[in-house]
Amino acid sequence: MSPHRHLLAAAAALCLVMTLSLPVTAAADEADPAFGQDQTGVPEPEAGSTTTPSDPATEPEPPNEAAPLPESDPPAEAEPTPSEPPAPPTASEEPVTTDDPEAADDVAGATPEAAVEAAAAAAPQAARRVRAPQPKVTICHRTNSRTNPYNQIVVSEESAIEGHSSHTGPIFSPDVDDWGDIIPPIRPGLPRGLNWPEGSSVLNDGCEVQPDVGPLPDASISDVTCDAGSASVTVTVRDGQAATAPANFTILVDGTPVQTVEAVPPGGSEEVVLSGDLATLEDQTFTIEVRSGGEVIATRVVTVDCEPPPPAVEIGARLACAGTTAQGTVEVTNNGQDPVELTAQVDGVPVGAPLTVGPGATETGTIDLSPYEDQTVVVTLLVDGAVVAAYTVTPDCVAPQVLPRVAVDGVVCPPPSTTVTLANDGDADSRIVFSILIDGKVVQVSAPVYGGDSTTIVGDLSRYEDQTVTVELRANGEVLGSRTVSVDCVSPAEGRRPAGAAAGDEVAVPTVVAAGAAPPSATSADGPRATLPLCLLAFGALLVLVAGGPRRRGAGG
Repeated sequence: MSPHRHLLAAAAALCLVMTLSLPVTAAADEADPAFGQDQTGVPEPEAGSTTTPSDPATEPEPPNEAAPLPESDPPAEAEPTPSEPPAPPTASEEPVTTDDPEAADDVAGATPEAAVEAAAAAAPQAARRVRAPQPKVTICHRTNSRTNPYNQIVVSEESAIEGHSSHTGPIFSPDVDDWGDIIPPIRPGLPRGLNWPEGSSVLNDGCEVQPDVGPLPDASISDVTCDAGSASVTVTVRDGQAATAPANFTILVDGTPVQTVEAVPPGGSEEVVLSGDLATLEDQTFTIEVRSGGEVIATRVVTVDCEPPPPAVEIGARLACAGTTAQGTVEVTNNGQDPVELTAQVDGVPVGAPLTVGPGATETGTIDLSPYEDQTVVVTLLVDGAVVAAYTVTPDCVAPQVLPRVAVDGVVCPPPSTTVTLANDGDADSRIVFSILIDGKVVQVSAPVYGGDSTTIVGDLSRYEDQTVTVELRANGEVLGSRTVSVDCVSPAEGRRPAGAAAGDEVAVPTVVAAGAAPPSATSADGPRATLPLCLLAFGALLVLVAGGPRRRGAGG
């Protein structure tokens, strides 16, 4: 066999081995974008070879069968390709070529079997020359998490082009729903990259971006409300339903914090009523702010105006006494723009003259209420015919009149006593206190006796037995009545002598003295001591006359 035939057989064997090894290599480098491209150092096939270079833009063709060798020189079976992937070629590796004539003679003089073995030994090295190293690229791969929108990964350029170039969309931000990957330019295939160059800072930061914490908290501020002159504002703070963390709030009035609300849970809300903080801001305009996370989320400018304006007409009324005359005084201030007319009624009956008050003026009028002394009446004031005020009054300018009435009864036995009557026939609210005196000395003071009342007091006169005394009644230093009585309630039959009587003195017979009558004197000619001798003398004379009468008739006969 000629050297040329040996060389041809060796080339055919080499092509067969390379063809058999192509599927394994293609499977190993399926994701390698450099596969199918021209590789430096790969020897071009010899003329007449049945193999063709792979098209970098198409899938690898099925392996071609090796050309049949001459019958006299059958090729030996090719050894199987090792399962371990060949190591990537290095820059020092070069195509197998030689210009040495002796080496060429060695190849030309080799037997077919030796050529096949040489070709089989050279096949792994040829495969390593085909598998060029895959360039890698670092990208920010999007996720479905708004709190962790990117993962930083390192992939081959082919994988970045084929597996990630479809992940389009803007760079993530809280207001973006669908975001895309961040890939630097890859040439060829993705010359502009994705989200580049605007995403370069994110990639340089390890694909870290501000996460989406969910909807921002919000707040609302009511207008000022007034309750009995007190101002208040209601602030409502809320955390979003889809928030990922509780929210804290600060409420400020004109930039000064006045209250904080902490840890409002997602979906929760709280109300805060500002009242005491507004107490000193009457008739002032100020700004209320609500902040969360350092951001102003609500603001409102409000004005406190809770003190009511003055009424159109101000009225002041009082009841006074001018001496003993009851008089109502009314002061009227007109805050309106038109004159007003004030009239008055007592129990629905008009009294006094109308009072006209001009705009911005103040006038004073009087009403005579003396006809209603000691009566309870309703005084009604009307402005332009409309009732504006009503007062219930009881005029009482005349002092209560006291009208005392007294009486002293005679002596009553036994025991010796007298009864006095004390009465006040004056006004119902009048009062009087009486004093009882015997012979000018106060022996008793009565309780107050009010108008329309009366009382009786029984005085014991035992200590004044056989005495004549004067009972006197006084009030406010004035003698209201008196009576002189004789006390003689001990009879002679009792064998008792009046106090101070000596032994042998004649005991007087008690005499009942009529009320108001003066007691008889013990030395009077009509008294008991003068009457008894006269009676005895008359009785003796009568006896003499009776005894001497018959003798004279006998002498004369």
